[in-house]
Amino acid sequence: MLSTLAAAPAAAQQQMPRERPGWPCVGRPDPSYVRTAEATGGQVFLFDTSEIGESAALMIASTRHTETIFRVSGSVTEGVHEFVVPVDSTVESVMISVSLQCLQVAEITTPAGAGLRANDPGVDYHQFEAGRIVTVASPVPGAWKITISGRGLFFLVVQARTSLTLNTARFVAPGGRPGHEGLFPVKGALAAGSARLLEVDLHGTARDVTFRFVSSQGDVLQDLALARQEGGSDDDQAYVGEVAPKAAEYRLQVNGVDAKGFPFMRMQAPLFSEAHP
Repeated sequence: MLSTLAAAPAAAQQQMPRERPGWPCVGRPDPSYVRTAEATGGQVFLFDTSEIGESAALMIASTRHTETIFRVSGSVTEGVHEFVVPVDSTVESVMISVSLQCLQVAEITTPAGAGLRANDPGVDYHQFEAGRIVTVASPVPGAWKITISGRGLFFLVVQARTSLTLNTARFVAPGGRPGHEGLFPVKGALAAGSARLLEVDLHGTARDVTFRFVSSQGDVLQDLALARQEGGSDDDQAYVGEVAPKAAEYRLQVNGVDAKGFPFMRMQAPLFSEAHP
């Protein structure tokens, strides 16, 4: 969820340039690009024309970090906005990608409260006029904070290389011939808001797992009651429950605790979209 603060943390101010009054906005993206990115789990990143040659940094980092921990997009108003993201003990490497049309400041703060610096050990840092692409090897588990100021179209994506993964999230229905019954993916569109079964497969040791639908902007839309299914293992867990979506578009968010007791979060990158007549 987006929230506004009075000021950014003093320790993080040393990381990035101070605000630049009058700095121009970068790009005027076609709204269809944003809709496509949200529907497919892709990302809109705004590059200045002089930076196109460096755009491969995003593709390379994304292909090496395939699990989505956190994701929000939309439009932000002038001011300072803060996002707190849990990084759990299973994360081997994390990628933080920030793109803001009229970016003033972007800061990343570690769980210890220190501002992340480009020359810190294990940090691969790329700075652009309207964004940052930062990867951190062996990140310290805990609450990482991303603080941005500016306005306009905004994307924040946190992806990881990790053994704790959200494998599938799909709507299913009972089916199969006698003796071979089971749950199978629903084919075709479902009526908007209709009740249906949601099946989620989680790989990796986890406990106290909860589920919810959130909006593109990260607002909680509804909590979900999914039951763990029998027959799985500690490392492969399936959850099923009946849901009736209350919004036209929504993203699945999974929260819980990893094997070492650290909170984790995983998100389904593409948005679910309800069919309307």
